[in-house]
Formats: sequence, structure tokens, C-alpha cells
Amino acid sequence: MAKAGVNVKGMRVDGGLTRSRVLMQTQADLLGIRLEASENPQVTAIGVGLMAGLGAGIWSWPDGLPVSPPDGSEYQPNEKIACSLRERHAPFIRVCREAVQRDRFLQAE
Repeated sequence: MAKAGVNVKGMRVDGGLTRSRVLMQTQADLLGIRLEASENPQVTAIGVGLMAGLGAGIWSWPDGLPVSPPDGSEYQPNEKIACSLRERHAPFIRVCREAVQRDRFLQAE
């Protein structure tokens, strides 16, 4: 992410796939940032409900919103594993970058 000029120190994630420790650790390694998985994988749906409640006047912003539950698991990147993953996936990453460049070229025409 740093190569893209984006300085991200961590990211909160949710959804059913956050229950896969292998997937979450792999993402942390590939992204090189800390991931925090919500204790409740359906927190996105809760957020939608909270925003609807704000729109309907049920809660005021931000003091009236219910407090979110404590975070669940945290995944720290492992640079040694990340390096191995990047090497293994380099051909795929190269093809994806080339596809993005071709798409940008076609959109510019």
C-alpha cells in the first residue's frame, strides 16, 4: 500500500470471511498492515441500521448512537511470510497490473 502512496496503519474488517484466521492473516501479510476483525461479523448490517436510525431521527449524531461492541481478533503482518507470498504471487500481480493499465488506456480513448 505504501508503494501506491497510501499510508494506512490498520484496517477494520467485518463479514463472514473474517472468521477465517488463515484468510485474515494472509491479508494482513499481503497488505503489510494490522487488521482488526469485528467480534460481530455482521457489523456492516448494524451500521446500516444505525444510519437509518439517524435518518429517521431515532438517534442524534454522534452522542445518541449506541456504543459499538469491543473488537474481536487482531492480525499483525509477518514480513517474512509476506515476502514469500509476494514472490509466489508476483506473476499474478504483474498480470493484474497490466490489465489495469490496458483498461485505463481503453477508457482514455
